[in-house]
Amino acid sequence: MTGLRKLIQEVHRRSLWQVLGIYVVGAWIVLQVVDTLAGALNLPDWASPLALFLLIIGLPIVLATAFVQEGAGRRETGPSLEGDLEHTPEDTPIPEADLEPAGTWRMLTWRNAVLGGVAAFALWGVGAAGWLLFFGSLGEATSRRPEIALSETRIVVFPFSVLGGEEYEYLHEGLVELLSTKLDGAGDVQTVDPQALLNAVDVKVDESIDPATAQAVARQFGAGRYLTGNVVEAAGRISVRASLYRVDGEAETTAEAIAESEGDVFEMVDDLARQLLAGPDSDGTDRLTQLAALTTQSLPALKEFLEGSAAFRDGLYVEAVAAFERAVAIDTTFALAYYRLNVAEEWSPVGAESHIRNAELAVRFGDRLPLRDRELLEARLAWAQGDGATAEELYKYLTSMYPDDVEAWYQLAEVAFHHGPPSGRPVRYAREPLERVLELEPDHLPALLHLSRLEALDRDTATLRANVERALELSPASEIASPMQALLAFSVGDSATIGRLTSAQAEATTAYLAKESAVFARDLGGGLTIAALVVDPRQPAVSRILALIDRADMYLGKGQWRRAVGELEELDSIVGAGTIGTMILGMYMATAVVERPDNEVRALRDRIANSPPPEALELLELPRTYILGLLDARLDELSSALATAEDLSGRDFPPELAAEFGSTAPDLALSLRARVAHARGEPQSALEFVRSQTGKVSYFLTRGFSMLSRGYDRYLVATILQSQGDHEGALAWYESIEGHSIGDLPFLAPSHLRRAEIYEEMGDRDRAALQYAEALKLWADAEPEYQPMVEAARNRLRALMPDS
Repeated sequence: MTGLRKLIQEVHRRSLWQVLGIYVVGAWIVLQVVDTLAGALNLPDWASPLALFLLIIGLPIVLATAFVQEGAGRRETGPSLEGDLEHTPEDTPIPEADLEPAGTWRMLTWRNAVLGGVAAFALWGVGAAGWLLFFGSLGEATSRRPEIALSETRIVVFPFSVLGGEEYEYLHEGLVELLSTKLDGAGDVQTVDPQALLNAVDVKVDESIDPATAQAVARQFGAGRYLTGNVVEAAGRISVRASLYRVDGEAETTAEAIAESEGDVFEMVDDLARQLLAGPDSDGTDRLTQLAALTTQSLPALKEFLEGSAAFRDGLYVEAVAAFERAVAIDTTFALAYYRLNVAEEWSPVGAESHIRNAELAVRFGDRLPLRDRELLEARLAWAQGDGATAEELYKYLTSMYPDDVEAWYQLAEVAFHHGPPSGRPVRYAREPLERVLELEPDHLPALLHLSRLEALDRDTATLRANVERALELSPASEIASPMQALLAFSVGDSATIGRLTSAQAEATTAYLAKESAVFARDLGGGLTIAALVVDPRQPAVSRILALIDRADMYLGKGQWRRAVGELEELDSIVGAGTIGTMILGMYMATAVVERPDNEVRALRDRIANSPPPEALELLELPRTYILGLLDARLDELSSALATAEDLSGRDFPPELAAEFGSTAPDLALSLRARVAHARGEPQSALEFVRSQTGKVSYFLTRGFSMLSRGYDRYLVATILQSQGDHEGALAWYESIEGHSIGDLPFLAPSHLRRAEIYEEMGDRDRAALQYAEALKLWADAEPEYQPMVEAARNRLRALMPDS
């Protein structure tokens, strides 16, 4: 203990603590300089630890130097030395050992310590310079620019270890080139340039790169994943195993392939790439991607499929359709590519003549898929053919059996959104499956769009704004970005945004915006303004025709009969006198909520009957027959209307259109029978006739044409249920008119008035007032014929809200 006590006392007596403090501060400064240089030059990871190691070694040397130098100073000037000299004769020599340390202690001088520090820093500099010199070929990729941000879609392929004959050692680096090329461009996958990678690493032929180095290099290239593997050759048979890792070292997927001979190497690489692109097992849409990789033998087809899937996720539907078309052109039996093509076509503004055909081919070539996925394809075919009831049943089964299947949930939402209203169910019934989709996949753009439409209908502009901002954040270039922005702009009255969007849009998108504003934001004035851009004579004739029909429906929705007629007259000036416009006017007269005079109705009926459509417009013959029957029913010529219904029961659209129009002819016959039954005072029969309609028609058509959307049939059912006291049923059928088709707009304001009456009977004053207000907003500029209904609604609103 005496020796330890003396040591502690000696340390305290000396100034070693000061030296230690100075050294620590100086070391910290040195480390900051080293870190700055390492970052600026993009030096390897060992640069900073080496500097720290040298500083740690220097610490005991500096402390020892301080200890020796302070002791030496005291021997030269301290009291004990002076006392000793006083008692020493002048001629007695002082021993040299008493004046300075002996042996190696003589080296512990401040001068040597400083020189040692300089040498250590120089040693570090030599190491850094050597690395830059010998590995500077990595230059453009890493050392001369800051580290790239990590991307999950960027992959580094490292050299494979090769065990076997020397003639196969070329696969060590050759697989880097082959796999990098095969994987690059598959969907959103990007691979690091093989030459840059090979310049950056040096791995022996029979060894794999160690994980720590692989992760460091991957980060330098901004890659979120990396691929390593090994090749084993025996008697000319080549086996390859490849593993894909996340940059944190977590294994993602593994693939194995065999080449029976060297000539099969390229097929082996294709097999590896397909397995790697398939990824690990998962549910929902990722599972479909995996199945796609395993059900096509063509890597080029798979790459096109993945490119289309990536484009679809980003809302680039025209690109998606083109990519899927290329995929099925390469592999004509690629079932899931046909399926995705069919889905993407619904979103593409360019139209899809082969829409049903692609769904049929998906089912035809889906025999290699699991039962679950064959049922998914069967449901899609049913939906494409307009059989919403069958599709809905299948999707409900799939979501009950596989509650995490994103694809099945989304397709169920689509059916509920588009098939529900013609069946008397409001679009809000689609909310639950849509919200389930976003629970499973928060970045699902189509689900965000559909929910935004529901928020617009509910006047929930705060949630609508949040959804729009989220969609723009996910994909600002998406083809639904502008419609979503327009939906918000119309909902909040942002005329500046509306002007900016419409001025930059192509004709098809402009028409789409008009429908959005009119149907979901209920801004008929805005819809009319945008549709006017498409009616311009410089636009294609087909687009002008559709826009004029839309404008006629919007004007009628505003209670402006004469303006609606004006649009239909302009329509006939394009197509031909007495054709499309005249027939639509006939349907308006037959189903108008504010009835037209009988003589006006009869004159129009006779005009249509005496002006059959030209042969070039043979397609119009069946709807012409139906409209004549409607006009007969309106004029109480019920026997003639029933005869027309019987005629329609045995007719159909031309063969080339039969698949798209499905059950249209028999449904139209049932519609006429319902009109006759109602006129005869047989409401129950009328209900049964309407409910018996199967509605097997492409939803593209139901959303675009009044006759096919069956808004007047739904309005008829709702009024019958209301008269029978079935408030809940009536409200659902009235609400089904809202948010489905632009062809339903003539019945929208009347449906609000009827709902207001029901809510008043139920004692719900607030809801009643809201419905009256909605009707008055739509008919704010209604023509004189509508004014009695407008004034009655205004009086009821005052009674319900006297202070407003």
